[in-house]
Amino acid sequence: MFNFLKEIPQTYTWPVELMVPINGGKRKKITFEAEFKRKSRTETQKLLSAARAVDENGIQSIEFAPILEEVLIGINAKDESGKSAPLPDDIKEELLEITGAEAAIFNAYMSSLSQEKTKN
Repeated sequence: MFNFLKEIPQTYTWPVELMVPINGGKRKKITFEAEFKRKSRTETQKLLSAARAVDENGIQSIEFAPILEEVLIGINAKDESGKSAPLPDDIKEELLEITGAEAAIFNAYMSSLSQEKTKN
């Protein structure tokens, strides 16, 4: 009778913007799409709780890697011909090594959970 829940995909893509510092005090914008695994509200709350950390100075932070290990399925980017394609594992690992990449993907994931639409 109520089929709307069956119509919700278990994975989805969401746009990510990563701003990388370059020479002259400028930044280069790298854009790609992250594919996320859909998690329930309870699972998401557990992930966020487990990822919270407090350092010796009492400063709170979130460890992005454990969350992304659970929700990030893949990364798609435009290839030389302009078509969206999955990044090969070695390129994905290189991208994730850029400082700020995990935070940008995490922010995209959290944005995807809010009710806001992405800007076109």
